[in-house]
Amino acid sequence: MKSLAYLDPKRFVDINRGILLIDGDNHLLKRLTNLANVNHEKLIIELKDFAASFESLYLTINADLKKEKLYEVKKLSENDEDQKNQDEEDDFNSSNSENECKYCLPCVFRLLHKYNFHSSAYTNLYLTYKLILTLACTQVNCERSFSKLKIIETRLRASLGQELLEALLLISIEKDKIPNSERIISEFRTGKTFLINLLLTKVRSNCSIALAVASSGIAATLLEGGWTAHSAFKLPLDLINIETPMCNIPKQSNIAEVLRNCKFIVWDENTMAHKRGFEALDRSLKDIRSNNEVMGGVTVLLTGDFSQILPVIPRGSRADEVKACIKASYLWPLIVQLSLNKIMWVHLRRGDITTGKFSELLLKIGDGDFSELAGKLVITKDLFVCGYLVVENAINFSKQKEYHKAVIRILFDVSRTLARQGLAFRGNGNEKNGNFYQIILLISRHNSTMKTWLNDSYFRRYYSTYLSHDSQDEFIHLLAKETKNNIIEEVKEAGMYSIIEDTMPDLLHKDQLSVCLRYVNSKAEVYEHLIAIDEIVDKTGKGIASKISDVLSQNSLNLNNIAFQSYDFASSMSSKNLVKPIFKILSIPIKSDIRTEDVEKACGLFPPSYETSLVTDYDAILCQINILRHKTEHENTLEMVFNLSESLKTLVPVANSLCRLSFTAPVTTASNERSFSKLKIIKNYLRTTMAANRLDDLMISNSVKDIVDNLNLEDLITNLAALKERPIKI
Repeated sequence: MKSLAYLDPKRFVDINRGILLIDGDNHLLKRLTNLANVNHEKLIIELKDFAASFESLYLTINADLKKEKLYEVKKLSENDEDQKNQDEEDDFNSSNSENECKYCLPCVFRLLHKYNFHSSAYTNLYLTYKLILTLACTQVNCERSFSKLKIIETRLRASLGQELLEALLLISIEKDKIPNSERIISEFRTGKTFLINLLLTKVRSNCSIALAVASSGIAATLLEGGWTAHSAFKLPLDLINIETPMCNIPKQSNIAEVLRNCKFIVWDENTMAHKRGFEALDRSLKDIRSNNEVMGGVTVLLTGDFSQILPVIPRGSRADEVKACIKASYLWPLIVQLSLNKIMWVHLRRGDITTGKFSELLLKIGDGDFSELAGKLVITKDLFVCGYLVVENAINFSKQKEYHKAVIRILFDVSRTLARQGLAFRGNGNEKNGNFYQIILLISRHNSTMKTWLNDSYFRRYYSTYLSHDSQDEFIHLLAKETKNNIIEEVKEAGMYSIIEDTMPDLLHKDQLSVCLRYVNSKAEVYEHLIAIDEIVDKTGKGIASKISDVLSQNSLNLNNIAFQSYDFASSMSSKNLVKPIFKILSIPIKSDIRTEDVEKACGLFPPSYETSLVTDYDAILCQINILRHKTEHENTLEMVFNLSESLKTLVPVANSLCRLSFTAPVTTASNERSFSKLKIIKNYLRTTMAANRLDDLMISNSVKDIVDNLNLEDLITNLAALKERPIKI
C-alpha cells in the first residue's frame, strides 16, 4: 500500500517539487508496475507529465463531478421518495466544501477515462489506476449482503431454494442494475430499431461519438439520442430547388467539432428523404473533416424500406419521386447493401394467421407484384388487417358488432363496480395510474377479448379504446341515468310519494342539497332512494323550494303526487305534523270507535292527483275500515295490516290506499344522512375538483346499489350508441 503514495493526487505537488522521488530503482513503484503489467519507465514519464498538468485540470474535474453527483441525486429523488430523504442527508448537499472533489484516486481515474487520455498519452498510468481501484479495501459489501440475507431468508421463508435465494439477494443488493421490463423481454424486440440502438450503444461504450438521426420525428424518438436529420445537420428546407445544397454548419461551430470527432452516423427511414439531403451531408462532412472520402470518412448506416413511402414531391409525378430517391444519387453505387429478411412483428404474433396474410400482402404491394386497375390497387374482400378487414364492405358486421359489444360490456361493468363502491376512476395527473385503467389492464391479462382490444387500437379509427376520461364520464352518466329511470318508473307506478330533503356543506364548504323519495311500489315494498344531490346557493325557503321543484321536474315527476314533505332545516321551511289523522284510524289494533269525521280528515291527506271520486262517500270508506278491522283483529303490527289489505284491495281499495299513504309518510331523514356519509367518501380531499354532474351521477350509483347491480348492460350499450356517432359499430 505504500506504493499508492506515488499515485495519490495530493502528492503531485511533492513530485513536481522533487520532494517525492520516483526516478531510479524504486522497488515500491516497480512492484506496482509488475502487478499492473505496464512499462516502468513509461509509467514514470506519464506520471511526471500528468502531475505537472493536474492543477490546471482541477477546476474541470470539480465542475464535472458536481454535475454528475447532482444529477444522480435528482434521478434518485424522482424514482423513490424514500431515497430522496436519504439523499437529503447525504454529504452531497451538506456543504459546499463537501461537494468538491478531495483529490481522490477515483476522480483521477474518471478524468483519464472521460477525456480519452487512457487511449493515447497516459495508457500505462490509466492501467495502474485501474488496478488500484480493483483492489478490495474492506468487506463492507459482504456485510451488507448478510444484512439483506437476514431480511430475505426469514423464518417464514426458510424453505427458499438456493437459486431463488441467490436471485432475490442479487436483485435486492444491485437495485440500480435491474433492467426494466422492456430490457428483460428484449428477445422479443429484435427488429430494425433494436439493432440500430444496439450499434449505437456499442460505439458509445467505447467512448466514441455516434449520431442517430431519422427523416421523421416519430422515427427519431425511437432511437437513443435521436434527432431529425434536418435539425441535426441543418439541412436546407427547399432541397427540391437547390442543385448543390450544403449543410448550414459553420466550420468553427460546436456542431462541426462533433462531426469532426464522430465515428458513426445512423440515418433511419432514409428512403423517404430527398437524395440531395444525403449529398449535402456528404459535401459538408468532406469540408468539415478535410477528408475527400465518402461522407468525410465517417461510417454512415442508412436504414429503411423502399417498399414504403418515397420522397414526397409536391405536385410531382411518380417519375419525380423516383428521381428524388437516394437510388438516383451519385452516392448509391458507393453504398454496401445489407438486408433484414425476417418480419419480426409477424414472428411475434405467430398464432395470428391473418397477420401473416397481411404481411404477404404488404410485400406484394412493395415489390409491385399486386394487381392494379387504372393505376390503383385492387383490394379483394378476403384481405384482413390483423383481424380487421381492409375493405369496410367485407366486414362480417354481426361478429364485429358482437365483439365491440363484449368490450363495451366489460367497460360498463368495471364502471359499475367502481361507481357502486365509491372508488376513484382516474389517477392524479396520469389516467394510466387510475383504478379504471389498471382494472382494464388486469382483465386484459386474463381475457383474450380485452387483450385484443388494447393491442389492436392502432388499427381502429382515431385509435379509440374508450378508456379516456370522456368515455368514463359517459359510462358513469348512463349508469346513473338508467338507475334514476328505474326509480322514477316505480314512483310513477306507486301514484304517490314523499320527498325528504337535507343539506350539508362539503369539503369546499359548499352546501349540498340531498333529495330522497319515499314510496311504496307495486309489490308493497317501501323504499327511500336518493334521486339528486346538488349545490344550493339560495338557502332561503323560496330558494330551496324552487331547487326541489326543478329536481322533480327534471325527473318528470308530477308535483301533485307529493303526499308528504320532510325537511331537516326547519329554520328555512315552515312545517306541520299532518300524519296524525292517518294513524288515528290505523292504530294497532284498529279501534271500533272511528268516526266519519276521522275518516274525512285522513282522506284529506291524499295528494291532489288522487282519484277524488273514491273518497266522497266517507261512510262507505268507514265500512271498508271496519271490514279491515275484522280481518286483522289478530294482527299486531301495521305492516301485517298493510299486507292483508293488499290481498283485499279489490274489496277495500280506499282502506288499502290509506295503508299505503301511512307507509309513504317519512319518519326520519336517515337516508339523507347516509347520502352525506357517502358524499364524504366520494368527494374527498383527493377529488375536490369533481364536476357537479359527475358527483351527482356517482352519488346515485353508490347510494342505490341494489338497482345498479341489476341494470341491464345491453340497454346501457344501446343508450351509449344512441348518444352520438361512434368510430365503432355497437
